[in-house]
Amino acid sequence: MADMRNLQTKLIFLQIISLSLCGWLPVERNVEIEWDLESTPLEIKTNSVLGSGDMVHVFLYSAEGEYAGGVYLKFSSTPQYALPYCTTSSTNLPVNLPSPTDKVWRITLTKTAGVRVVIHCNEVEVLNILISQATCENNSYGGWSTIWNRDVTKIKFASSSDRASNYYGTQPEPCGEGKYRNDAMTSCETCDAGLTPNSDKTACEPCPAGSYKNIEMNTCEECPDNTISSEGAALCTTCELGKERNSGRTKCEPCPAGSYKNIEMNTCEECPDNTISSEGAALCTACELGQERNSGRTECEPCPAGSYQNIEMNTCEECPDNTISSEGAALCTACELGQERNSGRTECEPCPAGSYKNIEMNTCEECPDNTISSEGAALCTACELGQERNSGRTECEPCPAGSYKNIEMNTCEECPDNTISSEGAALCTACELGKERNSGRTKCGKNC
Repeated sequence: MADMRNLQTKLIFLQIISLSLCGWLPVERNVEIEWDLESTPLEIKTNSVLGSGDMVHVFLYSAEGEYAGGVYLKFSSTPQYALPYCTTSSTNLPVNLPSPTDKVWRITLTKTAGVRVVIHCNEVEVLNILISQATCENNSYGGWSTIWNRDVTKIKFASSSDRASNYYGTQPEPCGEGKYRNDAMTSCETCDAGLTPNSDKTACEPCPAGSYKNIEMNTCEECPDNTISSEGAALCTTCELGKERNSGRTKCEPCPAGSYKNIEMNTCEECPDNTISSEGAALCTACELGQERNSGRTECEPCPAGSYQNIEMNTCEECPDNTISSEGAALCTACELGQERNSGRTECEPCPAGSYKNIEMNTCEECPDNTISSEGAALCTACELGQERNSGRTECEPCPAGSYKNIEMNTCEECPDNTISSEGAALCTACELGKERNSGRTKCGKNC
């Protein structure tokens, strides 16, 4: 048993030494301790639970040993406070206490603009009160104004009522960036990867989704371009080809059909001219010759008959004059001589009889005067002397007897006076002297 007690005594001593090195000293009750509260806030460490009824009870004294105020904290089910020589009864603290059982209370006294008492619990402000006529009703010992305006140079933990105060000390140095104060509030520690100190630096909490923190970083940072993360991530994950991250940096979503994203890109972009893609594409596919893409940039569709698309073009265009094409054509085909294309630019049709089309023409035209043609003619044929074409411009017919047509004429004309001709004559023949022609202009008759 003696050995066990010796071991316990050593452990308690080592704990006291450790806490002392961290700025903590064991509480000695009913002993005046030199403490300038206005320049050095007082920190008190407790581990009492709410509902225990334990109390923190600290008296404040001037250099002459006169009362200068006090602080009273009670661990009732609803924590309460009182300010001796100001309030006469306990009042509920206006703010809920942090949940950990181990608590560090910091009592701060300022007199720059009236006498003010501020109390923090685990870095959370739980009381901020101005000592004044409005808040104090206790006028014993010369009144609250006299007592609380004295300079505080000493403190004393009450001998019988204070059962909660375990250790006291000065405010520890604030933890640096990326560090938090451990549960015992004795040292600053670094949060693990993916975790960051909470606002009061009393615990670690996960980095928000869309951010990360590795072991070399002090704070969570947003994921770089094209990467995502879930809550508490130490690293961000790169989105695959054909995917881009959402606005919250939490998911990689496939590029919409008609767009793409390759290894050099951070966001999906529309497919370039004459290319298409399906959802989640890393590259766009070019449409073949004779095809153009649809408006959604998702399919290649054949050019309509009568149009074409070659390697230098992004869209289908109508076939030029005198050319035709079938559906999906990369080139248009020229119509042959004696042919013209139809209105749909899909077929070459022969020129009608009585018309023609040569190499310099885009459409069939009627044969010129005194010429004829058959269907599909590239040229028209001139009628011979003594012939004229029919009304359909398809045949040369001989001039009727009594008429003629020479090289300068386009149609047959009646023979002039006193001349006659037979069918198909290029010239009319004059009647001899003493003869006259008949009424049909075909013969020279008896002598006059």
